[in-house]
Amino acid sequence: MSNLLALYLSKNNLSRHVPNNQSFNLPMLQHVTLYKNKLTGIVPPGFGACRYLQQFILAYNEFTGGIPLWLSAMPELTVISLGGNDLYGEIPSGLSNLTGLTTLDFATSKLQGRIPPEMGRLTQLQWLSLEMNNLTGTILSSIKNMSMILMLDISYNSLTGTMPRMIFADSLTELHISENKLGGEVSFLDDLSSCKSLKYFDMCKNYFTGTIPSSISNLSSLQIFRAFENQITGHIPNMPSNILFIDLRNNQLTGEIPISITKLKNLQGLDLSTNTLSGTIPAQIGN
Repeated sequence: MSNLLALYLSKNNLSRHVPNNQSFNLPMLQHVTLYKNKLTGIVPPGFGACRYLQQFILAYNEFTGGIPLWLSAMPELTVISLGGNDLYGEIPSGLSNLTGLTTLDFATSKLQGRIPPEMGRLTQLQWLSLEMNNLTGTILSSIKNMSMILMLDISYNSLTGTMPRMIFADSLTELHISENKLGGEVSFLDDLSSCKSLKYFDMCKNYFTGTIPSSISNLSSLQIFRAFENQITGHIPNMPSNILFIDLRNNQLTGEIPISITKLKNLQGLDLSTNTLSGTIPAQIGN
C-alpha cells in the first residue's frame, strides 16, 4: 500500500492503537480521516513521516497526550481536526508555521494555557474551533489578520478581558464567544457592521456591560443572537429583519418592548425574561 493517497475509516467501531509508520510505509499519503471511532493512545507519530499529508482528521476518538509538535513540520497540511479527544497541554505556537491551514479544530478537549499570539499568521484560516477547553488569557488582537475566517468558536473556556476592536473579517458567518469570563462594553458590536454574512452570534454567560448599539440592525443575515446572562443595560434596539431567535434574558434591559419586534416576520423565538422592562405587551405581537 505504499502508493496509498487517501485513508478513510471514519464512523466505524475501530479501537486500540493506530499502527505507526514503522509498521506500514505510506510515504504518499495525503488524506487521513479516522473520526468517530474508539481509537486510543497518543496521536500516531508515524503520520509525521507522511510529508505530503494535507488533511488530518482524527476527531472524536479517545486519543490522549498533547498536540504533537511534529504537526508543525508538515508544510502541506490544510486541515487539522483533533477535537473530541482527551488531549491536554497547550496549543503549540509552531502551528503558526502551517500558513496553508484552512481548518483547525481542537474543540472539546482538555487544553489549557493561552491561545498563541502567533496564530495570527494563519491568514488562510477559515474555521477555528477551540470551544470547550480550559484556555485562559485574552482574545488575540492578531485575529484581525485572519482575513478569510468564516467560523470562530472560542466558547466554553476561561478567557478574560475585553473584546479587541476591529478584529473581525468581513467574511465571518459564525462567532461564538459564550461562557467565558469576558467583560467590557458591548460597543464592540459596532465592529460587526461590515460582517454582512454573519448568521450566528453567541455571547451569552459573560460579563458584558453597556447598551446594544443600533448598528446591530445592519446585520442583514443574522439569524440567531444570544446574549443572555450578561449585564447589558439600556433599551432593546431594532433587530435585523430576517432574525429567527433573540435571547436577551437575565440582563438589565429597561424601557418598553419595541414595536419593531412585532414586525419581525421570521422570528421563531424571543426571550426577554428577567430584565427590568416596563410598559405593556405590544398589541401587534399577535399579528
